[in-house]
Amino acid sequence: MFTLGVDVGSTTSKAVILKDGQAIIATSLIAAGTGTDGPDRAIEAVLTAGSLKLNEITSVYGTGYGRKLLKNANGEMSELSCHAKGVHHLMPEVRTIIDIGGQDAKVLSLGTDGRLAEFLMNDKCAAGTGRFFRCHGRYSSVKN
Repeated sequence: MFTLGVDVGSTTSKAVILKDGQAIIATSLIAAGTGTDGPDRAIEAVLTAGSLKLNEITSVYGTGYGRKLLKNANGEMSELSCHAKGVHHLMPEVRTIIDIGGQDAKVLSLGTDGRLAEFLMNDKCAAGTGRFFRCHGRYSSVKN
């Protein structure tokens, strides 16, 4: 069973394919977010990287700022829950997550079971918060 997860951020679109909810088959990251063709490009790139076709995907889930715009999604999950689940899956010992995104910044605290225990988030004057990380690809792993 293959699951496709798509994070439609304000400035970047990311996608991942999981096999049986565990093994990461492929990932993609496109520097174009909601309101652009970024989500479609991220899906196309992850399917290509995983040598899969969309009809081989069992379910599609969306997250992020533009998750409600994701076509053909079977469901959606908040960014905060995705951060907690994803980080706990990859690094179960982690207790703090810092997300500096294009629209806001968040600090999450995780319990030993990986569940979100608490979070703080800025709520004003946040536009472009994480955009400086995209400085021509020199300071981050963001790829076009």
